[in-house]
Amino acid sequence: MSTEIITAACARFGEPNARLSTPSELRFGSHGSIAVVLTGPKAGVWYSHEAGRGGPVTVPGAPLGAGSKPVGGGLRYDS
Repeated sequence: MSTEIITAACARFGEPNARLSTPSELRFGSHGSIAVVLTGPKAGVWYSHEAGRGGPVTVPGAPLGAGSKPVGGGLRYDS
């Protein structure tokens, strides 16, 4: 499942900050202010420490058609 989360997170937030990312959490931005959880019960959830908000990782503008399947944390992909 984390492959789908990584793909959606990178599509939404750009290139992850490799220095600040871990196997369980991707960090985005020069200071890692955006965090995306990859494992556990909150997998697929992002949070911006800078903006003070977050939610499920989805690709902006991606249609959620009849072929969409939930894969955890609110993330969906087309089958």
